[in-house]
Amino acid sequence: MVYRSMLLLMAIFATSAAAEPTVEVLRVDPVEVTAEPDKALVEACRSWSLSKEQVAEFFGLAQEYEISPYASYYQTPCSITGELTSSGEVWKYSINGGATAVWMKGDVTRYWGCSKPECEKLVLLPTDFMRGD
Repeated sequence: MVYRSMLLLMAIFATSAAAEPTVEVLRVDPVEVTAEPDKALVEACRSWSLSKEQVAEFFGLAQEYEISPYASYYQTPCSITGELTSSGEVWKYSINGGATAVWMKGDVTRYWGCSKPECEKLVLLPTDFMRGD
């Protein structure tokens, strides 16, 4: 019985790993600051940038959600946008400085959140989940 449970868990993890997107980043636009509620945060936003490799790393680490994980992450008044391909499809993306992101194509939106400790270096305000408290 334990052996079957272990096999089932291994199959689930293998399926999850295979479902992770392979991303090729086509374009990274300069950061967009949408509001100025806090001078220090706005300054941090204006100096934040990601390379194509860092955008791909973010999505390689991020988890996809059925709905926006807004309540589980901090929000910043800035985002980095651009275009990427995954599984042969072109998507527009937007990464918020609070470690959430969306992919958009037509009327389809996919939601992402990055809570792994490795994500901390890529965002401005990491989620509390990264701290392991």
